[in-house]
Amino acid sequence: MKTISEKKPQLLDDTDLGCALGDYDTPQQQQLLMQIHGSEMNSVQKICVLNKAAWKSDGFILNVPPVLLLPYFQSAIDYLKNRTRNKAS
Repeated sequence: MKTISEKKPQLLDDTDLGCALGDYDTPQQQQLLMQIHGSEMNSVQKICVLNKAAWKSDGFILNVPPVLLLPYFQSAIDYLKNRTRNKAS
């Protein structure tokens, strides 16, 4: 069965998805993160979702396995470095 995020992704924005991840302590929140992880969203969109989740729920960072978050952390750093370089040019 397809979820709303697969059938109608335009109905959900980064804020909605980030808030829906909550503390990452229910099977539904864990499944949603795996769907986001495997989705066709670009890296920046995924980072925005995770950013909202981290700011909304302090349990999110504590409960998500680091192996899932660390690649996005590195992508965020790389993105910021590139933005800094582009602005300096």
